[in-house]
Amino acid sequence: MDLLLETTVNELMNKDIPLSSTLLKAKVLASRIGQREFLTWVTNEIGGYRDDFPLPEYRQTFGDIVGNYVNGYNIISNAILPVPTFDEEFDKKIRFIGIYDGIEVLEKLVKNEGDYLQVPFDLPQIKAFENLFSNTSSAAPNFSLTSASIRTPKTILDKIINTVRNQLLDFLLLIETEFGVQVSIDTLKNNVNKIEHFMSTTINNNGDGNFINTGNNVTASINTTINKHNFEQLKKTLSEHNVSDEDIEELKLVINEKSPASEDDYGDGVKGWIKKMMSKAVDGGWKIAIGASGGVLARALGTYFGF
Repeated sequence: MDLLLETTVNELMNKDIPLSSTLLKAKVLASRIGQREFLTWVTNEIGGYRDDFPLPEYRQTFGDIVGNYVNGYNIISNAILPVPTFDEEFDKKIRFIGIYDGIEVLEKLVKNEGDYLQVPFDLPQIKAFENLFSNTSSAAPNFSLTSASIRTPKTILDKIINTVRNQLLDFLLLIETEFGVQVSIDTLKNNVNKIEHFMSTTINNNGDGNFINTGNNVTASINTTINKHNFEQLKKTLSEHNVSDEDIEELKLVINEKSPASEDDYGDGVKGWIKKMMSKAVDGGWKIAIGASGGVLARALGTYFGF
């Protein structure tokens, strides 16, 4: 058990290891713990989400409606179509894109050429758009829409993969911080309420616009400039995100004990400090949403070390 937990955490910190591979280990861990909500989330991220299952919000986005059409003598390809907005709710519905595929599929799509994802409309929908343009614009009588689709930047795939990686890492670090790396399966089974609390504060597995991770800092970002090895700038940024002076001074004592070659290994001192901060985020000692805490620390420390 201790080896599985430690191995999964270490793999999550190494972006050279496919997340799809690490999720299989997480599935074994979830099964052994007997945490059904955790197991369901991991299983969905591995195999993909069914149409009738709530889709997490990080897998939802909106796009532009684009198409290929002939208008008179002009042949236009992959152009944004001027679809009139009649109702805000309806407009969002026709521009909505849900990403249902499993992580392995998304990892392969990221490597494909092109900067966009496109979801095609079917023929009846294309004819409906064609009639709409003919009736509401100065389109030529022989206007013909040959294809239409919703287009969104492919960066949504990286966002999904990084979100799943960070949420899973946050969850496992809390378990590790609370019970230790060598915790037994029986101990975790006997602390089901605490495990469920960790799950609810780190992993957003609800759809329909419902976030488990709530609060003003869920999407906290690092706006302050941090030059490489400038601790005063790092200190200012952490203070702005409610990290206490005491915790910042503790970080100062360990941050330069090792010169990391990558974002995957900051040294034992910094790793220990990060675990302490994550624990504080859950217990309320650090006034920031747990879903944002890992991102704040990762971006701030990464910038400080020059990554």
